[in-house]
Amino acid sequence: MNEHSKDEQGTILALLQRLESQRIPRLLEILENVEKGEVLADLEISYLENAMKEASDNRQHISKYPEYQDVAVKLVELYEKITAKALENQKAKK
Repeated sequence: MNEHSKDEQGTILALLQRLESQRIPRLLEILENVEKGEVLADLEISYLENAMKEASDNRQHISKYPEYQDVAVKLVELYEKITAKALENQKAKK
């Protein structure tokens, strides 16, 4: 990461720490709930919308660090898994 500025390094480090300490644990909790057949609550939908918007907004930072592309891909896959299962649960409930 030497070719990146200290500000860029600080930003990416903050993003990764937030993912590890907040986003990923909450997303895994939501995934566990939808895998049990639960539908998303309004608060969970709002959380997912905010998390996906934040991920989209931070794409420019991640793109500068190819070594973190796998993390970004896994995160997108997690969002897709949650939303697909939540949609399936919602349809089954109707």
